[in-house]
Amino acid sequence: MSDIYPLKLKASFNTADKTGIKISKLYNNKSHYFNKLTLVSGVEEESSMVENGYLAENTLDELIEVYMGDLVGDKVYEKFGNEFPLSISLNETTSKSDLLVHPNDKYAKEKHKAYGKEKFIHFIDTEGAEGIDIGFNQELTRDMMSNSLKNKNLSSVLNHEQIEDGDSYYIPAGRVYSIGASALYLDIQQNSDIDYHLYDFVAESQNSEDLKYAMDIIDFSFEKKYKSSSYAKPEQTVELARCDSFTTNVLEISSEMEIDLRDLDSFSIYICIEGRAHLFNENCDAIELKAGDTVLVPASNNNVIIKPVEKSKFIEVFSEQLN
Repeated sequence: MSDIYPLKLKASFNTADKTGIKISKLYNNKSHYFNKLTLVSGVEEESSMVENGYLAENTLDELIEVYMGDLVGDKVYEKFGNEFPLSISLNETTSKSDLLVHPNDKYAKEKHKAYGKEKFIHFIDTEGAEGIDIGFNQELTRDMMSNSLKNKNLSSVLNHEQIEDGDSYYIPAGRVYSIGASALYLDIQQNSDIDYHLYDFVAESQNSEDLKYAMDIIDFSFEKKYKSSSYAKPEQTVELARCDSFTTNVLEISSEMEIDLRDLDSFSIYICIEGRAHLFNENCDAIELKAGDTVLVPASNNNVIIKPVEKSKFIEVFSEQLN
Protein backbone atom coordinates (compact mmCIF):
# COMPACT_ATOMS: atom_id res chain seq x y z
CA MET A 1 0.00 0.00 0.00
CA SER A 2 1.35 3.44 -0.92
CA ASP A 3 1.70 6.39 1.42
CA ILE A 4 -0.18 8.79 -0.82
CA TYR A 5 -2.11 11.37 1.21
CA PRO A 6 -5.27 13.53 0.81
CA LEU A 7 -4.71 15.93 -2.09
CA LYS A 8 -5.97 19.49 -2.07
CA LEU A 9 -6.71 20.38 -5.69
CA LYS A 10 -6.28 23.80 -7.26
CA ALA A 11 -9.41 25.23 -8.80
CA SER A 12 -9.07 26.66 -12.29
CA PHE A 13 -11.21 29.07 -14.26
CA ASN A 14 -11.58 30.09 -17.87
CA THR A 15 -10.34 33.66 -18.20
CA ALA A 16 -12.81 34.16 -21.06
CA ASP A 17 -15.75 33.72 -18.69
CA LYS A 18 -15.74 36.85 -16.57
CA THR A 19 -19.38 37.69 -16.00
CA GLY A 20 -20.18 35.72 -12.84
CA ILE A 21 -20.67 37.39 -9.47
CA LYS A 22 -21.82 34.64 -7.11
CA ILE A 23 -18.73 32.46 -7.56
CA SER A 24 -16.51 35.44 -6.80
CA LYS A 25 -18.63 36.13 -3.71
CA LEU A 26 -18.25 32.53 -2.58
CA TYR A 27 -14.48 32.86 -2.88
CA ASN A 28 -14.50 36.37 -1.40
CA ASN A 29 -12.67 37.51 -4.54
CA LYS A 30 -13.76 40.92 -5.74
CA SER A 31 -11.02 41.34 -8.32
CA HIS A 32 -12.02 38.47 -10.63
CA TYR A 33 -15.45 37.58 -11.94
CA PHE A 34 -16.00 34.28 -13.73
CA ASN A 35 -18.94 31.91 -14.18
CA LYS A 36 -17.25 28.51 -14.21
CA LEU A 37 -14.67 27.12 -11.85
CA THR A 38 -13.28 23.65 -12.52
CA LEU A 39 -12.70 21.83 -9.23
CA VAL A 40 -11.79 18.33 -10.45
CA SER A 41 -10.69 17.33 -13.94
CA GLY A 42 -8.70 14.43 -15.31
CA VAL A 43 -8.65 15.69 -18.89
CA GLU A 44 -5.00 15.75 -19.97
CA GLU A 45 -4.90 19.41 -21.05
CA GLU A 46 -6.95 20.57 -18.05
CA SER A 47 -5.98 18.04 -15.38
CA SER A 48 -6.33 19.27 -11.80
CA MET A 49 -3.11 20.19 -10.02
CA VAL A 50 -2.20 19.33 -6.43
CA GLU A 51 -1.27 22.21 -4.15
CA ASN A 52 -0.27 20.52 -0.87
CA GLY A 53 2.61 18.29 0.28
CA TYR A 54 5.45 16.73 -1.67
CA LEU A 55 3.18 15.98 -4.64
CA ALA A 56 2.37 19.68 -5.14
CA GLU A 57 2.44 20.82 -8.80
CA ASN A 58 1.73 17.27 -10.03
CA THR A 59 -1.46 16.81 -12.03
CA LEU A 60 -4.19 14.28 -11.35
CA ASP A 61 -3.56 12.32 -14.55
CA GLU A 62 0.17 12.10 -13.73
CA LEU A 63 -0.59 10.72 -10.26
CA ILE A 64 -3.08 8.14 -11.54
CA GLU A 65 -0.36 6.82 -13.85
CA VAL A 66 1.95 6.33 -10.83
CA TYR A 67 -0.42 5.29 -8.03
CA MET A 68 -3.14 3.59 -10.09
CA GLY A 69 -5.66 1.75 -7.88
CA ASP A 70 -4.13 3.11 -4.68
CA LEU A 71 -5.34 6.53 -5.77
CA VAL A 72 -8.66 5.89 -7.52
CA GLY A 73 -9.60 2.36 -6.41
CA ASP A 74 -8.89 -0.96 -8.09
CA LYS A 75 -12.27 -1.29 -9.84
CA VAL A 76 -12.17 2.32 -11.01
CA TYR A 77 -8.67 1.86 -12.40
CA GLU A 78 -9.62 -1.42 -14.06
CA LYS A 79 -12.46 0.30 -15.93
CA PHE A 80 -10.97 3.73 -16.70
CA GLY A 81 -7.20 3.23 -16.59
CA ASN A 82 -5.33 6.53 -16.33
CA GLU A 83 -8.47 8.56 -17.10
CA PHE A 84 -10.20 10.08 -14.08
CA PRO A 85 -13.91 9.15 -14.35
CA LEU A 86 -15.55 12.36 -13.11
CA SER A 87 -15.57 16.08 -13.78
CA ILE A 88 -16.68 18.52 -11.06
CA SER A 89 -17.22 22.25 -11.36
CA LEU A 90 -18.91 25.27 -9.84
CA ASN A 91 -21.13 27.06 -12.34
CA GLU A 92 -23.07 30.30 -12.40
CA THR A 93 -25.73 30.90 -15.03
CA THR A 94 -25.81 34.48 -16.26
CA SER A 95 -28.58 33.69 -18.76
CA LYS A 96 -30.89 30.74 -19.35
CA SER A 97 -28.79 27.78 -20.47
CA ASP A 98 -29.45 25.81 -23.65
CA LEU A 99 -31.87 22.90 -23.45
CA LEU A 100 -29.52 19.92 -23.12
CA VAL A 101 -29.63 16.15 -23.08
CA HIS A 102 -26.86 13.55 -22.74
CA PRO A 103 -26.52 10.04 -24.21
CA ASN A 104 -25.80 6.90 -22.23
CA ASP A 105 -22.49 5.05 -22.54
CA LYS A 106 -23.75 2.61 -25.17
CA TYR A 107 -25.03 5.30 -27.56
CA ALA A 108 -22.03 7.59 -27.00
CA LYS A 109 -19.62 4.75 -27.70
CA GLU A 110 -21.47 3.80 -30.87
CA LYS A 111 -21.75 7.35 -32.25
CA HIS A 112 -18.72 9.14 -30.80
CA LYS A 113 -16.36 6.49 -29.38
CA ALA A 114 -16.72 8.21 -26.03
CA TYR A 115 -18.43 7.80 -22.66
CA GLY A 116 -21.96 9.06 -22.15
CA LYS A 117 -23.01 11.17 -19.22
CA GLU A 118 -24.90 10.99 -15.96
CA LYS A 119 -25.05 14.23 -14.03
CA PHE A 120 -25.87 15.64 -10.61
CA ILE A 121 -26.40 19.28 -9.70
CA HIS A 122 -26.64 20.85 -6.25
CA PHE A 123 -27.81 24.44 -5.95
CA ILE A 124 -25.78 26.64 -3.61
CA ASP A 125 -27.04 30.20 -4.21
CA THR A 126 -30.44 30.66 -5.82
CA GLU A 127 -31.18 34.27 -4.89
CA GLY A 128 -32.96 35.80 -7.88
CA ALA A 129 -32.67 32.53 -9.84
CA GLU A 130 -35.17 31.71 -12.57
CA GLY A 131 -35.54 28.02 -11.74
CA ILE A 132 -34.93 24.90 -13.79
CA ASP A 133 -36.64 23.15 -16.69
CA ILE A 134 -36.20 19.41 -16.21
CA GLY A 135 -38.04 16.57 -17.88
CA PHE A 136 -41.60 16.95 -19.13
CA ASN A 137 -44.93 17.91 -17.60
CA GLN A 138 -46.72 15.19 -19.58
CA GLU A 139 -46.02 12.02 -21.54
CA LEU A 140 -44.61 13.07 -24.92
CA THR A 141 -43.94 11.52 -28.31
CA ARG A 142 -41.11 12.32 -30.68
CA ASP A 143 -43.53 14.20 -32.96
CA MET A 144 -44.88 16.30 -30.09
CA MET A 145 -41.33 17.29 -29.13
CA SER A 146 -40.46 18.13 -32.73
CA ASN A 147 -43.51 20.36 -33.03
CA SER A 148 -42.73 22.15 -29.77
CA LEU A 149 -39.22 22.89 -30.99
CA LYS A 150 -40.44 24.01 -34.41
CA ASN A 151 -43.15 26.26 -32.96
CA LYS A 152 -40.90 27.59 -30.17
CA ASN A 153 -43.38 26.70 -27.45
CA LEU A 154 -41.25 24.40 -25.31
CA SER A 155 -42.67 25.97 -22.15
CA SER A 156 -45.91 24.10 -22.83
CA VAL A 157 -44.24 20.68 -22.48
CA LEU A 158 -41.21 21.23 -20.22
CA ASN A 159 -41.52 20.68 -16.49
CA HIS A 160 -40.51 23.94 -14.78
CA GLU A 161 -39.60 24.13 -11.09
CA GLN A 162 -38.55 26.93 -8.77
CA ILE A 163 -35.33 26.25 -6.89
CA GLU A 164 -33.94 26.99 -3.44
CA ASP A 165 -30.52 26.70 -1.83
CA GLY A 166 -29.81 23.04 -1.09
CA ASP A 167 -32.01 21.62 -3.85
CA SER A 168 -30.47 18.73 -5.81
CA TYR A 169 -31.24 16.97 -9.07
CA TYR A 170 -29.91 13.75 -10.52
CA ILE A 171 -30.00 13.97 -14.33
CA PRO A 172 -29.72 10.57 -16.02
CA ALA A 173 -28.90 10.09 -19.68
CA GLY A 174 -31.89 11.00 -21.83
CA ARG A 175 -33.44 13.59 -19.53
CA VAL A 176 -33.72 17.12 -20.96
CA TYR A 177 -32.91 20.13 -18.78
CA SER A 178 -32.13 23.84 -18.83
CA ILE A 179 -31.01 25.98 -15.88
CA GLY A 180 -32.34 29.52 -15.58
CA ALA A 181 -30.25 32.63 -14.99
CA SER A 182 -28.68 33.66 -11.66
CA ALA A 183 -28.14 30.19 -10.19
CA LEU A 184 -24.89 29.06 -8.56
CA TYR A 185 -24.59 25.29 -8.50
CA LEU A 186 -22.17 22.41 -8.11
CA ASP A 187 -22.01 20.15 -11.19
CA ILE A 188 -20.83 16.53 -10.90
CA GLN A 189 -20.77 14.43 -14.05
CA GLN A 190 -19.08 11.65 -15.95
CA ASN A 191 -15.89 12.78 -17.59
CA SER A 192 -17.39 13.22 -21.05
CA ASP A 193 -17.79 16.21 -23.36
CA ILE A 194 -20.82 14.78 -25.20
CA ASP A 195 -23.62 17.32 -24.78
CA TYR A 196 -26.52 17.63 -27.21
CA HIS A 197 -27.84 21.18 -27.44
CA LEU A 198 -31.46 21.02 -28.54
CA TYR A 199 -32.43 24.65 -28.23
CA ASP A 200 -30.77 28.00 -27.55
CA PHE A 201 -33.26 30.05 -25.49
CA VAL A 202 -31.26 33.27 -25.90
CA ALA A 203 -31.05 33.06 -29.70
CA GLU A 204 -34.40 31.22 -29.90
CA SER A 205 -32.98 28.69 -32.32
CA GLN A 206 -32.60 24.93 -32.72
CA ASN A 207 -29.30 23.11 -33.15
CA SER A 208 -30.04 20.88 -36.13
CA GLU A 209 -26.69 19.04 -35.93
CA ASP A 210 -27.25 17.95 -32.32
CA LEU A 211 -30.96 17.31 -32.81
CA LYS A 212 -30.37 14.38 -35.14
CA TYR A 213 -28.67 12.57 -32.22
CA ALA A 214 -30.74 13.99 -29.38
CA MET A 215 -34.11 12.86 -30.69
CA ASP A 216 -32.85 9.27 -30.64
CA ILE A 217 -32.09 9.26 -26.94
CA ILE A 218 -34.56 11.62 -25.23
CA ASP A 219 -36.64 10.01 -22.51
CA PHE A 220 -40.16 11.27 -23.34
CA SER A 221 -41.76 9.79 -20.24
CA PHE A 222 -43.35 11.83 -17.44
CA GLU A 223 -42.03 11.64 -13.88
CA LYS A 224 -44.07 12.82 -10.88
CA LYS A 225 -40.92 13.96 -9.08
CA TYR A 226 -37.59 15.15 -10.47
CA LYS A 227 -36.05 16.88 -7.47
CA SER A 228 -34.16 14.90 -4.81
CA SER A 229 -36.16 14.55 -1.60
CA SER A 230 -32.99 14.52 0.54
CA TYR A 231 -31.46 17.53 2.28
CA ALA A 232 -28.61 18.17 4.70
CA LYS A 233 -29.17 17.21 8.34
CA PRO A 234 -26.94 18.34 11.24
CA GLU A 235 -24.05 15.99 12.06
CA GLN A 236 -25.17 13.40 9.50
CA THR A 237 -24.13 12.03 6.13
CA VAL A 238 -27.16 12.18 3.83
CA GLU A 239 -27.23 10.47 0.45
CA LEU A 240 -28.40 12.74 -2.37
CA ALA A 241 -27.84 10.53 -5.42
CA ARG A 242 -26.55 7.07 -6.29
CA CYS A 243 -25.97 5.84 -9.82
CA ASP A 244 -23.54 3.67 -11.78
CA SER A 245 -21.02 6.50 -12.10
CA PHE A 246 -21.00 8.05 -8.63
CA THR A 247 -22.57 8.42 -5.21
CA THR A 248 -23.11 11.91 -3.81
CA ASN A 249 -23.68 12.75 -0.14
CA VAL A 250 -24.06 15.98 1.80
CA LEU A 251 -22.48 16.50 5.24
CA GLU A 252 -23.46 19.34 7.57
CA ILE A 253 -21.12 19.45 10.57
CA SER A 254 -20.47 21.66 13.58
CA SER A 255 -18.22 19.23 15.44
CA GLU A 256 -15.43 16.84 14.47
CA MET A 257 -16.51 13.98 12.21
CA GLU A 258 -14.46 10.88 11.36
CA ILE A 259 -15.37 9.06 8.15
CA ASP A 260 -14.40 5.39 7.84
CA LEU A 261 -13.23 4.58 4.30
CA ARG A 262 -11.82 1.08 4.83
CA ASP A 263 -14.59 -0.72 2.93
CA LEU A 264 -14.67 1.73 0.03
CA ASP A 265 -12.78 0.73 -3.12
CA SER A 266 -12.77 4.25 -4.53
CA PHE A 267 -11.29 7.70 -4.15
CA SER A 268 -13.41 10.10 -2.06
CA ILE A 269 -13.82 13.77 -2.87
CA TYR A 270 -14.83 16.42 -0.33
CA ILE A 271 -15.99 19.82 -1.60
CA CYS A 272 -16.54 22.54 0.98
CA ILE A 273 -19.59 24.57 -0.05
CA GLU A 274 -20.11 26.46 3.21
CA GLY A 275 -18.00 27.44 6.23
CA ARG A 276 -14.41 26.63 7.14
CA ALA A 277 -12.81 23.41 8.38
CA HIS A 278 -9.65 21.33 8.67
CA LEU A 279 -9.35 17.92 7.00
CA PHE A 280 -6.69 15.40 7.98
CA ASN A 281 -5.80 11.77 8.64
CA GLU A 282 -2.75 9.71 9.55
CA ASN A 283 -1.26 10.35 6.12
CA CYS A 284 -1.22 14.15 6.24
CA ASP A 285 -1.26 17.28 8.37
CA ALA A 286 -4.43 19.33 8.60
CA ILE A 287 -5.55 20.92 5.33
CA GLU A 288 -7.33 24.25 5.72
CA LEU A 289 -10.55 24.40 3.71
CA LYS A 290 -13.04 27.15 2.98
CA ALA A 291 -16.06 27.34 0.69
CA GLY A 292 -15.03 26.33 -2.83
CA ASP A 293 -12.04 24.19 -1.78
CA THR A 294 -11.72 20.53 -2.81
CA VAL A 295 -9.78 17.55 -1.43
CA LEU A 296 -9.38 14.14 -3.05
CA VAL A 297 -8.75 11.34 -0.55
CA PRO A 298 -6.97 8.33 -2.12
CA ALA A 299 -8.63 4.92 -2.08
CA SER A 300 -5.73 3.51 -0.04
CA ASN A 301 -6.48 5.82 2.92
CA ASN A 302 -8.45 4.22 5.76
CA ASN A 303 -10.27 7.28 7.02
CA VAL A 304 -10.55 11.04 6.99
CA ILE A 305 -11.38 13.48 9.79
CA ILE A 306 -13.11 16.80 9.23
CA LYS A 307 -12.87 19.32 12.07
CA PRO A 308 -14.97 22.44 11.43
CA VAL A 309 -13.79 25.88 12.48
CA GLU A 310 -17.40 26.98 12.10
CA LYS A 311 -20.57 25.29 10.91
CA SER A 312 -19.62 23.77 7.55
CA LYS A 313 -21.23 21.88 4.71
CA PHE A 314 -19.49 19.42 2.39
CA ILE A 315 -20.45 17.43 -0.67
CA GLU A 316 -18.88 13.96 -0.67
CA VAL A 317 -18.41 12.07 -3.95
CA PHE A 318 -17.08 8.60 -4.74
CA SER A 319 -17.41 5.99 -7.51
CA GLU A 320 -18.44 2.58 -6.30
CA GLN A 321 -21.48 1.40 -8.27
CA LEU A 322 -19.56 0.66 -11.48
CA ASN A 323 -21.43 -1.50 -14.01
